[in-house]
Amino acid sequence: MSIPDEEHIIKRRLQIDGEGVGDDRRINLLLKTFIKWCHEDTVEDISMPLATQLALSEFAIQKSELSESMIDAELKNYKKVSDVIAEKIDRVKDEIEESKKHLVTAKEIRRNKLEYSSLARFIKEQPDRKEIIKKHEDLKAELVKQNEEYQKINKALENKRKDFACFMLIANELFRDAEKNESEENGEETMGDDTEEDDEDNIESMIIE
Repeated sequence: MSIPDEEHIIKRRLQIDGEGVGDDRRINLLLKTFIKWCHEDTVEDISMPLATQLALSEFAIQKSELSESMIDAELKNYKKVSDVIAEKIDRVKDEIEESKKHLVTAKEIRRNKLEYSSLARFIKEQPDRKEIIKKHEDLKAELVKQNEEYQKINKALENKRKDFACFMLIANELFRDAEKNESEENGEETMGDDTEEDDEDNIESMIIE
């Protein structure tokens, strides 16, 4: 039989003491009874209280061990419950994170829907493609028409410019002939031939242009 260590002895003393305050009241009473039983001549009178105290001490030990085992079982049960709760908490955290992701996705979808609705409304407010093409063709036809009118007006102006140049040429010839006749009558020599030639060149260039 192994010798119990000090920790085991202290544990037994506490178990026997039961609900005491650590003053070893029950052990001291048992020890006094045992000493008395050893010195008494009448064994029958002391053996019963001694046996009762031993039984109570044994019961206290069993009660303490049972309480300890129950506490250990409860601790294990609490540990299991704690693990289950921790697992549920982790699962709830994962669900919350997943819900946050879904919320972000839902917000993005809602924003895209709003942008799509705004774009669809804007497109709806714009004129029809056929109408735009028709307006473009009308403007193109109007531009061609105006260009033709411009060409006609420009041609008419060009003709008038040429007519005016011819008129100036004829007028210049008449004016020169008149001056020449007047000079011959007065017996004077004709002056300014170079200037007259320059005027004729200018008028001829206007006609050519």
